Amino acid sequence: MTLKISGDITLRNGFQWNETVWNPSMLSPALWLDAADASTVTLNGSTVSQWRDKSGNSRHASQATAAYQPTYTTSAYNGKPGIEFDGTSDNLAVNYNYTGNQATVYAVVSLLAGGPETQWVFSSYGGLAGTPLVAPMWAIADQINDWGTYTDKFESGGVTLTEDGTPYALGLVSDISNSVLDAYTNGSRTAQIATSARFSGAGARNYIGAEVEGSNRYLKGRVSEIVQCEAVLPTIDRQKLEGYLAHKWGLTASLPAGHPYKTVGPTP
Repeated sequence: MTLKISGDITLRNGFQWNETVWNPSMLSPALWLDAADASTVTLNGSTVSQWRDKSGNSRHASQATAAYQPTYTTSAYNGKPGIEFDGTSDNLAVNYNYTGNQATVYAVVSLLAGGPETQWVFSSYGGLAGTPLVAPMWAIADQINDWGTYTDKFESGGVTLTEDGTPYALGLVSDISNSVLDAYTNGSRTAQIATSARFSGAGARNYIGAEVEGSNRYLKGRVSEIVQCEAVLPTIDRQKLEGYLAHKWGLTASLPAGHPYKTVGPTP
């Protein structure tokens, strides 16, 4: 006899299993930081001393110095939490050093008014004579008019981000082996450039909210989720990730009309 279970089932101890829920763990991510999961955020009062990685790889983001710790806010946007960086000194160091040639990286980010001219969301610094080796990390540059890598700022074909707390799902799909970098904003490809930017090398330091601790390129804004995979994802998997982020963080109105997950979120 075959027993098929469907729908939402509440199991012992109140755990609920839902066969229709898709999440980034199904991509086997290298890094997954999720501010909506309060159990992954360690607070020092109202500031964040650690943001724990949900990928299973223990690539946690942390900051031991209280003065540099970002603030945890329970309602960053759309009633969801986020981690707020002050644009002056806040940053989290990430225990992650990737040296491969391909990656897909997405983050849910919002900007606040008054930030520096160039702001970094996620950076990798070091590994080659102290040079920032940033693919597939990214900056928001030129008075927040463009966003891209340190060496290729998407001067043309980029997207303007507002500094009013509006959330964006920003993505980079980087294939360094073929010298190509695609940028996505809320499910639409907004730029494609040829680039020779490299991934971090041995001994690199990785940061959220700063190019490097002590720089003047701090983020003034909020980050709610970061997902990185060490591969160029197939289109359907990339779209599932975009749909997951859009439905979770209230960004479905910003997805393009033809996006397969504009009205209904992805399923396994």
